[in-house]
Amino acid sequence: MGRNRYSKYLLLLFLIFLANVFPIHTEAASRKKLIFNKTYTQFDITNDNVPDKVRIIAEGNYDDYFERLIIHINGKQTLTIETGFYKGDLDGWVQCELLKMDNGNEYLYLYLGGDNGDGPIEIYEYQVDKLVKIVDIDDSMYDVGGHIGCRVKKVSGNKIHLEINAMSKALAYVKFDAAYKVKNGKLIQTSKVHKIDGYYKSYKYGKGYLTTIKSMWLYKDYKGKHKGKKISKGNKVKVTKCYINAKKIMFYGITKTGYKGWFKSPKDYNKKFMEIAYAG
Repeated sequence: MGRNRYSKYLLLLFLIFLANVFPIHTEAASRKKLIFNKTYTQFDITNDNVPDKVRIIAEGNYDDYFERLIIHINGKQTLTIETGFYKGDLDGWVQCELLKMDNGNEYLYLYLGGDNGDGPIEIYEYQVDKLVKIVDIDDSMYDVGGHIGCRVKKVSGNKIHLEINAMSKALAYVKFDAAYKVKNGKLIQTSKVHKIDGYYKSYKYGKGYLTTIKSMWLYKDYKGKHKGKKISKGNKVKVTKCYINAKKIMFYGITKTGYKGWFKSPKDYNKKFMEIAYAG
């Protein structure tokens, strides 16, 4: 065996030795649906590498309706939410899930839907003896429209993938994707541009062409500063993306004639398209 080959062989043996003596610890991303009024002992929601005792208590005076949610961690009350929400998983309106990232961090996702599915949709992180709200989905989507709903699609790597629905001002019922990732120890939204899964055209769900009720501008970017093409009444538009931030809501459309661009969401529920119908 040559000297170079022998040196490489010794290096390989040394690396194998290190891998066995100092194994690399990795976590698999996962999610677990939690049941109210049950105690769990297998989760590390405090992120200190020690299993915690977690109990989620739902209180109420009605047969099918709760009035508050109380969470105890290791015997200490860490969160109380005063809101009305239905018992059970009524159309996905009531969700409580523990979300675990690849890096081992664990977060609590809550959706407590009451009438029309309205209610808090939030993600919590344990910080210094209490659960702290770090993401408020209902609040961040407020200007899109009303009746915000949500579900966790999946957890992969250090990302949480969500599916959000709303009775939007632009398209009536619409469903779109959103994602959050762990960066520098914080959970942040990956993008303000969201892929649209679908909307209703004449009560049929999908991503069909909608007919404009009046003319409107298509802008070159989602900031809405540079006008592109003004399309006339009666144009057919397919909507594929939306841009959402605290100051501006924009939608990306493609006409049947090939024009593309962003259009502004209306500030009220005045229809832009013939085939949509508001509800709720």
